[in-house]
Amino acid sequence: MDDDYTYGKKVTLVGTAINIALSVVKLIVGFLFGSLALLADGFHSLSDLASDLVVYVGLSFAEKPDDNSHHFGHGKFETFSAFLVGLMLAIAGIVIGKDSIDIFISVYRGNELPSPRILALLIAILSVIVKEALYRYTRKAGEKINSPSIIANAWHHRSDSFSSIGVSLGIAGAIFLGGKWSILDPVAGIVVGIIIIKEALSILKLNLDQLLDVSLGSEAMLDIYNIIKDVPECSEPHNIRTRMVGKRVIISLHIRIDDNLTIKEGHTIAHRVEDKLKNHFGNDSIVTVHIEPLSEYPSSLQI
Repeated sequence: MDDDYTYGKKVTLVGTAINIALSVVKLIVGFLFGSLALLADGFHSLSDLASDLVVYVGLSFAEKPDDNSHHFGHGKFETFSAFLVGLMLAIAGIVIGKDSIDIFISVYRGNELPSPRILALLIAILSVIVKEALYRYTRKAGEKINSPSIIANAWHHRSDSFSSIGVSLGIAGAIFLGGKWSILDPVAGIVVGIIIIKEALSILKLNLDQLLDVSLGSEAMLDIYNIIKDVPECSEPHNIRTRMVGKRVIISLHIRIDDNLTIKEGHTIAHRVEDKLKNHFGNDSIVTVHIEPLSEYPSSLQI
């Protein structure tokens, strides 16, 4: 698992370096060649640095081993960092949407946006390509190591790509179609803002559920039940409780076994259940199995 966190931090640093380079280029070209949209996009790229920092710090804490204060590990630091990135993404979407609506109203009332130069358009298009590539690279890495914070940060990269698409449309419209077509910029910006907010809400819900110890869901519960059924010595799994701590699955459950078995035999059966669940949910999972005598309870299954 430590290798996963090291890899995750490396991916985050790659994104940081690219964000810094893009931000500098956008701000310089936007200032020198008269593109207010590209300037705004440059500041949006700078905001990605904040999410990179949050993810890096979260991964640094999450990779620490279990200790006396954190018996289940530090995985929730990563979940919390993913939640913060989702919050930043939501704010970015709201700001982009609001600014786009304001510009749309201004253009609709007859005001014209300043006409930028062709270099500003080329930089905006380059930003779309680079940030989309960075999104794909980061998301693939996040899925590879099952990292919610890196996947959330990938969507933050894509929000910058979407923003640059709106900027590219606006600049292209202003250059090739005349000033009135600059309204394409705020129209695209409104759509982009809605898409970003929608994805942000999905990220926020997923990670808030983990922070609040929501269970793994009915599909995981059915998997647990079916796995336990393959252990013939135990029956009636019940009081099954599940939650996530970062990437680690936590499971506790009760099983019933024959009263005539010895403590050692019962212990062996419990370990067999534990091993099967760990093979399915990951070797770093924490599984607690409580044994009950079969004869003292009615035959009723409670998952």
